[in-house]
Amino acid sequence: MNPTAPQEPTESPLPFCWTGQLRRWASIAVTVAVSAASSGCGTTATSTTQAPASVPTPAACSASAPAALPAEQWSTARYVLAPPGTGAIRLCRYSGLNAHPRLALVGSRLLDSRTIVDQLVTELDRLPALRGAVACPADDGSQILALLAYPGGHQVSISVGLTGCALVTNGSVHRTAAGLGTPRAFGPQLLASLKQLVGIHQQSNAGSANALAHGHWSVLARSPLGTRYGSTFLWDGRELLELGGSAGGRLGGAPNDTSAAYNPATHRWRRLASAPAAVLPDNAAWTWTGHQVFIFGGPTLPNETATNLAGLYDPATNHWTMTSKAPVGPFVNQATAVWTGKRAILAGMTNSRSQPLEVASYDPATNTWASLEPPISAQHPPITMAMVATNDGVLLWSLWGRSKKTGPNTYAGYSGVDVYRLSSSGTWANVTDSWPQGHTVDQPIFTGSEILLAPGQIWCGACSPPAPFDEHGYIVDPATLHRTEIPHGPLDDIGPQIIWTGHAEISFNNGGEITGPHISVLPGDIAIWNPNTRKWARGPRAPKRIGNTPAVWNGNHLFVLAQNGSLLSYGNPAVGR
Repeated sequence: MNPTAPQEPTESPLPFCWTGQLRRWASIAVTVAVSAASSGCGTTATSTTQAPASVPTPAACSASAPAALPAEQWSTARYVLAPPGTGAIRLCRYSGLNAHPRLALVGSRLLDSRTIVDQLVTELDRLPALRGAVACPADDGSQILALLAYPGGHQVSISVGLTGCALVTNGSVHRTAAGLGTPRAFGPQLLASLKQLVGIHQQSNAGSANALAHGHWSVLARSPLGTRYGSTFLWDGRELLELGGSAGGRLGGAPNDTSAAYNPATHRWRRLASAPAAVLPDNAAWTWTGHQVFIFGGPTLPNETATNLAGLYDPATNHWTMTSKAPVGPFVNQATAVWTGKRAILAGMTNSRSQPLEVASYDPATNTWASLEPPISAQHPPITMAMVATNDGVLLWSLWGRSKKTGPNTYAGYSGVDVYRLSSSGTWANVTDSWPQGHTVDQPIFTGSEILLAPGQIWCGACSPPAPFDEHGYIVDPATLHRTEIPHGPLDDIGPQIIWTGHAEISFNNGGEITGPHISVLPGDIAIWNPNTRKWARGPRAPKRIGNTPAVWNGNHLFVLAQNGSLLSYGNPAVGR
């Protein structure tokens, strides 16, 4: 039996009353509310009106979300996101990958008021265009599909992503509603109006600083892989994936190719297909492409031979494929991989004296690699690096250092930080300008509009820097590279992992200790930073000893693997077994 499709209202009242000063940004939703009857609002009842016969009718909502929109065949819509002149719009709301059922139709609304339709078209066309690389790690696939009907039989479909980078596209024109416009709240407020129009009420946000400040830990089922070091741990939109690693760390065992997945909805683990041995999936570089995990193996042991091959794992089919041989590597430490929307960019340090920092791109569509050698000066030999993909291209930080003999037993040291931007065309530009030269660049995370940097320490090349003291993270504008300090947090001097929830920053200590008369920082400690109040709140310590695998946020909870393989979760509300 087919499930009953959600009921579709036309210009009927929204399920709440609007009071107070009405903002222009909410005008789309407000127009509907003030022109209709709503219980207890004191308005005059207005019967539902049907579109005149001359108004074209948009297509019906499909039962499931489209995987991708094809390029527009109508020439006008190849250059304009929402061409003017539409007579009616049908909004179709689809659930995300975390929901059950996944990507299913959960609500719709037909809009045929000329005022509302024209306003919506105008606001969609005001969204800023995407530039350069795009990385949307928090995208769960939920969307509102706007179906526009025009005289002459033309139909235009516009997908509006509700999470991640909030990508908006008609298949040919690509925009974002992530808040990159002027004012910055432009996109998010448009999303709020669309949600109100289709009847979605805003629920309490599990990722908000207030919710996390009152969070709790839960001990969940133990991974069937047991104790594991250096595994790839990530969220694919439906399950937590634990891929590879080793049972005894880099000095205690060879890479292990076994893998497993945990489903938070069923609270169960399941075994996955083993990774190809050639991938060497231990301390690997990885990135999520939207439907596959790209993995490039970690540094090799003395008795291992590097293959320079990457693996692609598809959770939907539980199948691994191998890439062609990469033009980079082997790397001497864990490399970094980012996803641009079309290609994986891989970067890491090698033993090469001429070019120790190597970068390459991989295109899964064609199974081809391309070398991307950055224009690094011979006077600035890299020692380590950091990289992140943003809407303004991929940013690469090269932290360099060298020494010069100044006497029989004396040397002078030189160090600094160079910054390069990779454009969508594959060319590098040196954008160092006034970037600070004496500080490390740690764990850059792109939030969809800004870059977060974790607290670091003094950078002085090959020297031994002093212990971190009164450190703090930064917010970086990806276009200008302007930095804004984040206030010093309670875990900042330990070098914590940082995680962005979409609304707050989590600081998590998965190793290291600081103890003294007025301070105690131990493994498993957690703190939450509220960007609105710019204040920190400290949460409870994890109930088990933490392993070395980085923590993962799935949109509702933080998940961490304990040293014994137990899965821990942190959030509000807590997760049951």
